[in-house]
Amino acid sequence: MNTLVNMTNPYNNSDLETKLISNLSRNRLPNLRQFKYLKKFLSLTEKWLLTGALLVFISSVSFLAYQFWYNHLVISPKHGGQYTEATLSAPSHINPLFFGLNNTDDDLVNLVFSSLWKHDDQGSLQADLVEKFVVSSDQKSYTITIIDKARWHSGEKLTTDDIIFTINTIKDARFKSPWRRYFIGVEAEKISDTEFKLSLKEPYSLFLEHLTFGILPQKLWQDISPDNVNLAELNIKPVGSGPFKFKSLTKDKSGAIKSYTLIANSNYHHQKAYLNEFSFKIFSNPEEIIIALNNNTIDGVNYLPSEYHKEVIAASAYNFHQLQQPKSLNIFFNLKSGTIISNAKLRQALNLALDKEAIIKKVYGPDASVADSPIAKFSFGYQASRDNNFDPNKAKELLATDNWKEVTNSSSSTPILQKNNQSLKLSLSVSNNASDLAIAELIASSWAKIGAQTEIISENSNFFNQVIKPKNYSILLYSTFNSINSDPYPFWHSSQIDDKGYNLSNYSNTKVDKLLEEARLDSNTSKRLNNYLEFQKIINTDNPAIFLANQNFVYIQTKKIKGFQTKTINTSADRLTNVTNWYLNEKKSLKL
Repeated sequence: MNTLVNMTNPYNNSDLETKLISNLSRNRLPNLRQFKYLKKFLSLTEKWLLTGALLVFISSVSFLAYQFWYNHLVISPKHGGQYTEATLSAPSHINPLFFGLNNTDDDLVNLVFSSLWKHDDQGSLQADLVEKFVVSSDQKSYTITIIDKARWHSGEKLTTDDIIFTINTIKDARFKSPWRRYFIGVEAEKISDTEFKLSLKEPYSLFLEHLTFGILPQKLWQDISPDNVNLAELNIKPVGSGPFKFKSLTKDKSGAIKSYTLIANSNYHHQKAYLNEFSFKIFSNPEEIIIALNNNTIDGVNYLPSEYHKEVIAASAYNFHQLQQPKSLNIFFNLKSGTIISNAKLRQALNLALDKEAIIKKVYGPDASVADSPIAKFSFGYQASRDNNFDPNKAKELLATDNWKEVTNSSSSTPILQKNNQSLKLSLSVSNNASDLAIAELIASSWAKIGAQTEIISENSNFFNQVIKPKNYSILLYSTFNSINSDPYPFWHSSQIDDKGYNLSNYSNTKVDKLLEEARLDSNTSKRLNNYLEFQKIINTDNPAIFLANQNFVYIQTKKIKGFQTKTINTSADRLTNVTNWYLNEKKSLKL
């Protein structure tokens, strides 16, 4: 019997077509060639919707990519570049022994040499070569351990032999180092290559402040006699252990140095400098520096008198860093001059007659602030005083109670005062510095309004040796430097009167002497603070001086430089304290 086979198609047409297409293409998604036919199957509305969706998708992906890039991008300093600074003084003694005698030398010493301690960008002490130290209970000895990795630019190891040699050289009077006065009676003893001991005859709370001198390499300097020290080639081509080392210099036909270049020390014991080179270019006068600034051919200026700042036309290309420093412009009354200013009421009246804020603003602008104390505002121990604020009416009342009487003067619109047939005439000595002369004129004008006639005496020659040192003045307008950690002793202790020191008022007060002596001997911070507070009260009552202005150091520097963070300095060279962080070049990377 024949079997009937069902010959009907087991698949419907739709299934067959689907299977046929699948066999023709393993990829179920349309390829790029097929996408070009998409528009034939989409309506106009569908086309717009698809386009919008694509735009939203692309925008979203772009935004997410940007957010990822922005949140993970790291901009960091990159090594390289040369920094060129203008200066008015050529280097002559790049030697730590003679720090403080030449601004350019001081800058180079700071860059080339290392020290036990240095000042940070806030003016506080920080260790440089020191690893640790211990002070004895009687505060007369300091046992110091130095780091083991410091190397001279020549490659040799720096040891305590070099430190002790430097201290003993400073102590040698034949070298005439300005540091010597801080180390008379100090004995240095080697314990090992990395440890030594310093012994003092008496405790001195500010001793560490004076351990900021640069260290000399003993092997290079030990055979140079005091008679030949000024002639040594090492003064111009120094070997130190600091962040930069000598590279080259250029001279003109007369032999004067015109440029001086340092290169980064790759073996520096702290962070290596980002800048490859640091150069100084020597100019003859401020006018030449102004031209160089306006032509953008220099990156900074180590010092430019304030009266020239307004001449910098390209000011937008530079930062005018306002750095706090313990420099004060004061009016000192010479209490041993035998003149009428020995009268305490008169001194107070002269103080009250001055509108300090108006005077400072007119001459210095933002480059200074009003002073009211023998201690700078940002220094240790400062206390604000309101005892002698501007009050010309009170000044006149004080003079009247002291029997100064106004007399008529047809030739002048300002009052003239007399006492016992003696007119109120003053003499004010000042240097021929333009800013100081401008201040002196405003002071004289203010005093004239209360009846005091003032003669301004300007010294054109050696102001320090002919006026300051012999105390050859009745009233003196002069700027003084202290330290951020405050030691008023040199300016106000009676042992420093006459030509012995810097007590410019020849002021003597036994209670002040005792307060300052105790502050020097005791390292207890709270006791020192109390002594300084009491000291300021006495000074502000006695008025041996008028504290006029705290003067900033204005450092002009190109905005191309990044990493400059210094706010407070003890000396102008301290602006270079974080020079290893300065950079011109940047690199970008993604932090995943």
